[in-house]
Amino acid sequence: MVKEETFESIINEFRELSQKGIEEQVLGEGYPLDMHLHPGTMQPYDASGPPYQSPFVLTRPVIQTYAAVIGDDNPLYTDPEYAKNGPYGCLIAPGTALIIARNAMWHGARRKGGWPIANFHSGTAWEFFDVLREGTGFQTSSVGKEIIEKPGA
Repeated sequence: MVKEETFESIINEFRELSQKGIEEQVLGEGYPLDMHLHPGTMQPYDASGPPYQSPFVLTRPVIQTYAAVIGDDNPLYTDPEYAKNGPYGCLIAPGTALIIARNAMWHGARRKGGWPIANFHSGTAWEFFDVLREGTGFQTSSVGKEIIEKPGA
């Protein structure tokens, strides 16, 4: 006899499985949108290996466009000649530019066919070892810290 699932039982399963995944590192997996954002560069990903190598690179146009979009006219981000003679010797990007890089996101437990609920990523913390220089590429991973349930409207 097949046990019929209810919406509540599915939600409870998501809660339980997601709670078990808190503090576990999630590595990037070759995000399907990469095919549209970076044609021909989607990479297969072996989850047992190192972090996902994003096809995203901080090129000059990306840095300058991002700076313009956020309204930051710092010449270290916008003026290649000024930046070349500046403290870093090249154009750099604001740290928040990483938000546009493809990264691994933790969204709780997975289930074939997905879950009948929506979730929301509400925060990111980055650890920087240097400035974000023109030409920088990325490897990404993430760790879920908590699950907070919000009542529906």
